[in-house]
Amino acid sequence: MAKQASFEPAKEYVENVRFVLVETRRAGNVGAAARALKNMGFRRLIRVGGPDIAENEARQMAVTARDVLDASEQVETIDEAVKGAVLVAATTRRMRAMIQPRPVFLRAAVRQLLEAARLHPVAVLFGNEKWGLAHEDLAHAGLLVRIPTNPSFGSLNVAQAVLLFAYEMRMALLDMGLAAHEKLAKSSRKLASSEVLEQLYGAARDSLVGNGFFPAHRVDNGMNTLRGIFSRARLEEREVKFLLGMFGRLGHAEE
Repeated sequence: MAKQASFEPAKEYVENVRFVLVETRRAGNVGAAARALKNMGFRRLIRVGGPDIAENEARQMAVTARDVLDASEQVETIDEAVKGAVLVAATTRRMRAMIQPRPVFLRAAVRQLLEAARLHPVAVLFGNEKWGLAHEDLAHAGLLVRIPTNPSFGSLNVAQAVLLFAYEMRMALLDMGLAAHEKLAKSSRKLASSEVLEQLYGAARDSLVGNGFFPAHRVDNGMNTLRGIFSRARLEEREVKFLLGMFGRLGHAEE
């Protein structure tokens, strides 16, 4: 039986998986999240807004993970936090009728994230303690994730959610038998980054609104559906270029 204590996630995963805290309210929760990541062998912590990590509460909760806390990056927007990521996941416990894509449970989400993270950056968004992630925050994600908690008491502390996510990733890596010294299988797929996908969504919106396919009152719902379709497809850069050209021609045809 493998000794879990000696296992470290492969370097590629440690560098490619970003844990993003969005507008966290309490400094102690940022420190506790840093400790959770170090417990599970991850290090990439990004803060969108939130409290000053120099606060005593943050440092006390980080305990011996202050190196992860100090190395965390602070940015102003989610766009900055997910720049370059080919897959963005967002945690949510609310089931909303018009959410696209449909939420999946944590374990299934982890498999998709790790598949992409072998060679590309991915990101996981965690909302703040009071409101979670706003609808516009969820729009950044191609993968919505539910942690299957007790339905009658489902609210998690943000650091607990980070710990559960990182733990499931660690266990998945253990099951896959990947350690830092192992060589990963190489893939020729060059997946499209979040910035490239946003260009595609913009071109699709312009084209489909311009030719009347989306009536004005259905634009947002239609684009949510289209985002879900393209996100699940895990488009390569060459495929996005083809679609950009197609939507561009459709737009010119209306002129």
